[in-house]
Amino acid sequence: MVRYDPVNDPDWRLAKLCDRSGAAMLLDVGANTGQFATRMLRAGIPSIVSFEPLSGPYAKLIGAARGYTQWSVAPRCALGATEGKVEMNIAGNSQSSSLLPMLRRHVEALPNSAYTGTESVHVLRLDDFVETSLAGYDGAFALKMDVQGFEGSVLDGAARTLPRVRVIYTEMSLCPLYEGSPAFIDLYARIVGLGFRCVGVTPGFIDRERWEVLQVDATFVAEGR
Repeated sequence: MVRYDPVNDPDWRLAKLCDRSGAAMLLDVGANTGQFATRMLRAGIPSIVSFEPLSGPYAKLIGAARGYTQWSVAPRCALGATEGKVEMNIAGNSQSSSLLPMLRRHVEALPNSAYTGTESVHVLRLDDFVETSLAGYDGAFALKMDVQGFEGSVLDGAARTLPRVRVIYTEMSLCPLYEGSPAFIDLYARIVGLGFRCVGVTPGFIDRERWEVLQVDATFVAEGR
């Protein structure tokens, strides 16, 4: 048992960084059933828009957001570089579902994450969504990405939105887990190259048999904006 310190709480730390940066709206990309958004509302985030492509988690997400005036859910979609229809892989644990093929290392570390089927989903560009559905909002954003290796494509479709992003909170892989996903060092360099500075890294997906951290959650803040 240790004394609770909010500085060591990743949710509160992220909320405070968003507040300090003036990012009043969190774009929750890869919301699943709303677990992350629920925690962030408790931490004090004033406004959240969640995105989830799969129909099963999406239905639960709608239910979780019901009753929150500050939490809205976008029409069911994935975010990527180009608009269109694609087949998304459904993982046995739902949280590991991805538009990319899963590699053996992932399944070895978490057997219940193996794919069980696919579902057709619509892909939108974040830029297009912001410029239409959020046209009345002229403030800054925080961007959270939990998209299982599809981070590069989300950024590709957000070129016009990124200048308004003050905080990026993203999952990053320390070893290949999805075919075609960016390596940690490449995604890190890309985000830094966009004018962000890393201010925190928290262990995420851990292989409990090998005692290895496979994914981390990293927080970046914009420099000079």
